[in-house]
Amino acid sequence: MMPFVYESPALGNEGQGDATTYVAITGPKSVLGMDKASTFGEITVGTSNAIMVVEDTTNPVPWYKPVDISPQALTSKNFDDQYFNGVQALMADGSVHFFPEASKTQVQGMTSVDGS
Repeated sequence: MMPFVYESPALGNEGQGDATTYVAITGPKSVLGMDKASTFGEITVGTSNAIMVVEDTTNPVPWYKPVDISPQALTSKNFDDQYFNGVQALMADGSVHFFPEASKTQVQGMTSVDGS
């Protein structure tokens, strides 16, 4: 059984089974990186402006598998397919934000430690 913390409040537990909609963003310039996490000092855009985890309601994955998403794969998605037409994100400072009608350019900038 999937731990409660991996369940989406938007989807409830209807049909989620062992699948979560939360995925970490991994890439060469992402907070969680490819082989190591970034230090706070390396996050030059500020921890409140750097996304670590997003909710992808279009592609639930087993909660116990290390399935991540690259910044390129994230920004190739149609955000209108997500619930409420936006991006739900966990930032590097630990806060959670919903970005309604976020543009792909805005999201791309928030997936890297330097805003690129």
